[in-house]
Amino acid sequence: MGYKLAGYDLLGNCEIDPQMMKIYRKNHNPKYPFLMDIRDFNKMENLPDELFDLDIFDGSPPCSVFSIAGDREKAWGKEKAFREGQAKQSLDDLFFHYLDAVERLRPKIFVAENVKGMVSGNAKGYRKECRIW
Repeated sequence: MGYKLAGYDLLGNCEIDPQMMKIYRKNHNPKYPFLMDIRDFNKMENLPDELFDLDIFDGSPPCSVFSIAGDREKAWGKEKAFREGQAKQSLDDLFFHYLDAVERLRPKIFVAENVKGMVSGNAKGYRKECRIW
């Protein structure tokens, strides 16, 4: 919403959860909504040219497996359905798939939001692997 209030046009989004996509569409009406796993988005051919000329690419890859609450390491590498009706998936590698989308679309800038737990404990190796360009 902050980007819209600052005068930016929202071009698209990628969301796996049908309920969240419904809410996102109602609130933001993206021109290119992609209801799918980002892994599938990254494999798509013939994406609209507008997506290769972005000023800002903003994303929040799921952080539940990096949260410092609970026993996070037990969930790494395991598939799980996180919401009723949502596809079963593993979340600990989605940050890398987000970065693959950034590398593919090459926006002028990108924002990747996550939690402190991604850079502490057994997860701190992920930070070292999150280097692009």
